[in-house]
Amino acid sequence: MSNVRIGAAAVDDIAAAWFAAGGSQPGLAYGVVAGGELVHAGGLGERWTGGPAPDAETVFRIASMTKSFTAALVLALRDADELRLDDAAASYVPELTGLRPPAPDCPPVTIRHLLTMTAGFPADDPWGDRQQGLDPAEFARMLADGEVRYAWAPGTRFEYSNVGYAILGRVIESVVRQDYAQAVRARILTPLRLDRTGYGAGQFEPGQLARGYRRDGESWLELQPDPYGAFAPMGGAFSCVRDLARWVAGFAAAFPPRALDGPAAESHPLCRATRREMQFPHVTIPAGGDGTAIRFGGLPRISYGFGLFCEDDPSFGDIVQHSGGYPGFGSNMRWHPTTGLGVIVLANGTYAPAGALASELLSALLTAETSAATAPTAGSSARRPIAAARGRRRWRRATASTTCSSTGTTTLRRACSRPTSTLTGRWRSGGLTSRGLRSASAPSEGTGIERPSVTRPRTAAGG
Repeated sequence: MSNVRIGAAAVDDIAAAWFAAGGSQPGLAYGVVAGGELVHAGGLGERWTGGPAPDAETVFRIASMTKSFTAALVLALRDADELRLDDAAASYVPELTGLRPPAPDCPPVTIRHLLTMTAGFPADDPWGDRQQGLDPAEFARMLADGEVRYAWAPGTRFEYSNVGYAILGRVIESVVRQDYAQAVRARILTPLRLDRTGYGAGQFEPGQLARGYRRDGESWLELQPDPYGAFAPMGGAFSCVRDLARWVAGFAAAFPPRALDGPAAESHPLCRATRREMQFPHVTIPAGGDGTAIRFGGLPRISYGFGLFCEDDPSFGDIVQHSGGYPGFGSNMRWHPTTGLGVIVLANGTYAPAGALASELLSALLTAETSAATAPTAGSSARRPIAAARGRRRWRRATASTTCSSTGTTTLRRACSRPTSTLTGRWRSGGLTSRGLRSASAPSEGTGIERPSVTRPRTAAGG
């Protein structure tokens, strides 16, 4: 097979077919990341009923994708020696001292437990989604009065807990002596120039804000966004495809470990070792039984890192992702660290299954990349496909002394090592390039490219 890359028109056709078949939202925006930048973006449907199509600048609520920003700030504070991941959370949130452990020998809940969803709190979707506007004083009272209870001993199992990330917001505020949203803005968003990311609908021009909807018979019912409150650290952020492309590219750029010189070495508020650490599988998610957070039809093993899900896909290897589900919105970002390819999908319908489209798009991109990588050229042998290289490029994690370039602090942390992939993260002519960036409001016709089928649909059971 000749070396090919999927073209922008094929991406648009996949998105348009999914949009037409689903009917889960009035509109959606999507984007493709390659080579560290947004190389293509499109929009379908309406930002609001009767309004224009979304584009890369349209702001959506991203719900639980917020958790990656919260985790990033916690790790930044760790790198700055302002906290330790194994500190007891009650040291920063005194209201937690009243929680009764399920057994006398249970350890205290640590910041690490909260990051990895292993604090022992029960799964709380969709209750947690409805707490966005909860007054912080009321949340403090709930914690102090024991209204938040354990379901399991801390550190013994994963359970998708929104309340744990709300508590992390309290930890952050205790450390920085500043409002959570202001701290994220100062330490994460501003350094990355994520100007269209924030925590309140009022921050954005109404014409650039997608409105949230749910089905009401044959029509759409607009939902008013909840205000900023105590649960913002778990799902309160708003963002757009362009900003999230930069966020995804920053994580993908952390691989493979290597020396960087010049401005690129200091362009991210988190050092590259910390960004890799966020994407490590810190806790395996059970494939069935009580507490299952992810249900899927195929074989990938799935784990949770720090604010991110980690998939071990049988065809493509390591994939990192997080979804967001919320009244009025659904979203997903996912990327393939080996190639640097990534996808963002944002939709304005209640719990819209954006992850299904994002999975299909990334699968198509990686299938095309694999086909090009394995096609022999004159005088050369075929390169290894992604799946065949999986065993040799598995993350080899070990405790290592590393220095964070942004802080100069040397810490013991897990380091990963993998060889540089033979696959390129950029698309050749005929595919998508930075010069090919455009907004697609309708499918292209006559592409002649067959869409790869999706054989392993995966959906997240949390926002």
